[in-house]
Amino acid sequence: MQWVPTVQGLAPHVGIVAAWSALAFMFWLLVLIAEILALFTPVILLGSAIWVIFDASRLGARHGQLRGFFDLSPWQWGFCCFMFSPVFFPAYCLSRPLYQKIATNPQLAASSLGIARPKVNAVWLVVGLIALEAVGTMVVLTVTGAGMHDEQVAQQQQIRESQDKRANLEENLKASINSDLQKRGETRTCTRVVLIKETDRYYKGVTEYSDNTRANVSVELDEDGRAMYETGPLGQ
Repeated sequence: MQWVPTVQGLAPHVGIVAAWSALAFMFWLLVLIAEILALFTPVILLGSAIWVIFDASRLGARHGQLRGFFDLSPWQWGFCCFMFSPVFFPAYCLSRPLYQKIATNPQLAASSLGIARPKVNAVWLVVGLIALEAVGTMVVLTVTGAGMHDEQVAQQQQIRESQDKRANLEENLKASINSDLQKRGETRTCTRVVLIKETDRYYKGVTEYSDNTRANVSVELDEDGRAMYETGPLGQ
């Protein structure tokens, strides 16, 4: 008997597919919105800072009118809103009614507004935070650069040590091969040994002889660093 799909049988599967499609659509929509916000965030910050400068200038805001941490001029407001908008833009919006009161009543004393005036205002805090961030970034870059430099020096030292070890092994192997050739009564000599490191204790390479012949060579180091070699025809 062959099963024939019906509308009732397909309905749950269609619902699951539709739900997953809706979730995927919402996910990619949120990703798109986040990308758009990240792209336009500098424009939004700059636009809000420019609006704050013009609005504060229109209200006649100037340094010394308010008491408190947010006693700023229009340009100072704009600078702070651009650098730390989440803090200073709401602070400016809350300070607008005070500027409006002063604009309608110039004789209004500054002592009746805000809190006690500190020795420094928000601008110096912003500048200090920027300087602190710059110093911290420089320190991080310096430490990171020093660490990378030390790592590069260590790697170069390891490479040099490996090259020196291989060169010494090639010279010692050439001397051993010549000694063995002399013991066997052969007149040819080994003129060159070229090794390639396979592992810390195993090398492979080629030996060249005075009669213009070559041979493969494999070298294995024991735990004491002594070399045991074996030669064979090329291609093996």
